[in-house]
Amino acid sequence: MSILDAELAELVFEHMRGVIIVDTDARVIYINKQWADIIGIDRDESIGKPVKEVLPNTKMDLIVQTGKPMNSDLFELNGKVYVCKRVPLYQDGKLIGAFSYEIFENMKIANEFIKMINQMSDELNYYRSEMRKIRGANYSINNIKGESKAIKRLRQQIYDASASNSTVLIQGETGTGKELVAHAIHDLSQRSINNLIKLNCAAIPTELIESELFGYEEGAFTGAKKGGKKGKFELAHMGSLFLDEICEIPTQAQAKLLRVIQEREVDRVGGFKSIPVDVRIIAATNRDIERMVEEKKFREDLYYRINVIQIVVPPLRSRKEDIGPISRSIIENLNRTLNMRIKGISDKAVRMLQHYDWPGNVRELHNVIERAMNGARYNDVLDEGHFEDFKDKYLSSSLTNIGKTLERGPQPLENIRNQAEREAIVAALNLFDHNKSKAAKYLHISRPLLYQKMNRLGIKL
Repeated sequence: MSILDAELAELVFEHMRGVIIVDTDARVIYINKQWADIIGIDRDESIGKPVKEVLPNTKMDLIVQTGKPMNSDLFELNGKVYVCKRVPLYQDGKLIGAFSYEIFENMKIANEFIKMINQMSDELNYYRSEMRKIRGANYSINNIKGESKAIKRLRQQIYDASASNSTVLIQGETGTGKELVAHAIHDLSQRSINNLIKLNCAAIPTELIESELFGYEEGAFTGAKKGGKKGKFELAHMGSLFLDEICEIPTQAQAKLLRVIQEREVDRVGGFKSIPVDVRIIAATNRDIERMVEEKKFREDLYYRINVIQIVVPPLRSRKEDIGPISRSIIENLNRTLNMRIKGISDKAVRMLQHYDWPGNVRELHNVIERAMNGARYNDVLDEGHFEDFKDKYLSSSLTNIGKTLERGPQPLENIRNQAEREAIVAALNLFDHNKSKAAKYLHISRPLLYQKMNRLGIKL
């Protein structure tokens, strides 16, 4: 080190607080004037002394013993608590000493700094939330409620998919939350700062699907906007494009979509030049796309392009243990949107809802919860009594097995009647959490008669 470098280094050290340097024997080789004045020692006399003699409470000797740093360590001196950073010094891979300097003069300043950092973090989270709304990702993985094995696996699949740029195909029944999964993937991905553009392919007329996807130039057709229009691919550049109900895209547009995915460039309708695009496609369907490929209703080559990462969203009937947390989340969200104050849902009501198979999945559950909330009073907890409409619907759905019995061929009338009775009694008992009095009242029969029928039909709880 030159004389100028040494002078510059000392100048820097003198403007820092609490600087002290020791050698491998933990002896002081440098201490700045500020720290010497605070300690109340003669700066020159401290040089060469064991650091413990100069600062009895110091841990500098541990740094040279272990060769490991101490970040934000607390140090007490004369009734004051200082926050210091201590680091080992290496030269050519060999330990030559240790260096310590003060980060905060006292805990009050440290706490003020922590408060400022927390405030900045809150502001950053707020702006991220607002950016998410602007960019299109309205949901995150936190909106996926439940702790069943199926939902835990789904969350892991979302994390895995978000780490990749490959196309994703989300499959699942209507109402399972495929769009929510798409939003969560985009939100967790590196593309989240950019747009998530959504297109429901089933909602666009066949003749307009190409202009919606790929855009058009001015004069491309009658009614085209002056200056043309960007398509969904251009709008999603550097972000993600969510194609919901992708199976509804007509065959001609499928061919053009395949080219865009392969070539990473889009041709506007009526255009003469290709426009480069960098878009991650997330597609979804509730149809049997494999069968559509076999029936030549969906291009096989396009299917292989979009089905790189496959995610199947489980139906609600396969994870009924999640109905409780999902219902509570729905109530919390509806309280905000409907300006209501429903406190929650009872365990009995949850068990009642768990006896239903939910063909409409979470969307149907949302509808049932909202109807119950609108019939409830301020500050109510939703109980069985708030679900009268649902009870009739549930009992009706439970009796559909009778029709399935008739489809299997001729049956004695007595067998059909017995099965109908059995289905109705079992459904009513399930509906009221095995309360026989309520089940009998609901079926308009006496409790003793209910017992007789249960014995005759072999119904055991």
